[in-house]
Amino acid sequence: MRCAKWLVLMIDKGNEQLTATVILPTHGDRAAVLDYSIPSILRQTVKDLELIVIGDGVSEETRACLHGYVAADSRVEFVDKPKHKRRGEPYRHEVLKRARGRIVCYLCDRDMMLEDHVEHMAKLLERHDFAHSARVSVRKEDQFRVLRYLDLSEPDDAKVLKRARIRGAGIPLSFAAHTLDAYHRLTTGWHTTPIGYLTDGAMWWKFLRNSKCRAISDNEYLTIIYLPRYPKAAWPTQRRAGEMKRWHERMKGPGWRADLERQLEVLRQVHRKSRSQKPVPRPVTRFVDDLELTRLYWRRKHLHYIRPYSSKLFGRYFDRYWRRYVEKFIRPVISKLKR
Repeated sequence: MRCAKWLVLMIDKGNEQLTATVILPTHGDRAAVLDYSIPSILRQTVKDLELIVIGDGVSEETRACLHGYVAADSRVEFVDKPKHKRRGEPYRHEVLKRARGRIVCYLCDRDMMLEDHVEHMAKLLERHDFAHSARVSVRKEDQFRVLRYLDLSEPDDAKVLKRARIRGAGIPLSFAAHTLDAYHRLTTGWHTTPIGYLTDGAMWWKFLRNSKCRAISDNEYLTIIYLPRYPKAAWPTQRRAGEMKRWHERMKGPGWRADLERQLEVLRQVHRKSRSQKPVPRPVTRFVDDLELTRLYWRRKHLHYIRPYSSKLFGRYFDRYWRRYVEKFIRPVISKLKR
């Protein structure tokens, strides 16, 4: 009888809904950076969360590191998978089918959450299906860049995510969150992204293309230390870990967040001003955007197939002939549209 009661309690605990599920995809030899990204999640003010780390072909050192976190904290789960041909998108879908969080947050293994990120996203998603926090990237030498302001409640801004499937100027993985119910309502969730498209942008567009999706933007409140891949793509893992360590030490200091907000306010004023100004006439803007997306799509698609041979040489010639084509045929059309 006592064993039966214990079993019922264990089943109830396994089915208990949590505030959040946090998904952290990783791959290869990333143990050094995980020692900063994972603790930033476990220090959240919201304690009833689960962290699911998806290993997309990790090294033995990374695997040992993750098993240590699983043993130390019951909220951590490690899903060990072989290397996927893209970024392990089907593995994320498998995890979300059994997730227990009301909301789903994400974190790239080279980024860090501030301690109130999950709490802030949970508030935004109380009456919405999809949300993002303030998109600020840390460039080289701690220079900041505030990404373009978005208002996802406006159709034109929501369509930015459609173009971001190719361009990549949308919402990076770490800034986005959505409710688990909204994900289950999608026709297709995470799946292998077609060649020529970017993983995160393609996924977020699945939410926003639905007119019934209630989306909200927060362009002001910083909750993520975003350390983008570019222009640091050539950095080894240890150098990235050194950058994360520097930020980790900085975050311990008193008043560091207020100092950071004062620096960012100068950049935000520029974005607020540009958003209030009269935009370029829509036909010209749309035409130029579509032209650039076409170039990026075909360049990325062809580079994928010839990468083992001479991708750098191909990219150089592709851009050269594309510029000639634009100057000869497209530039006159743009000039006429601007009149």
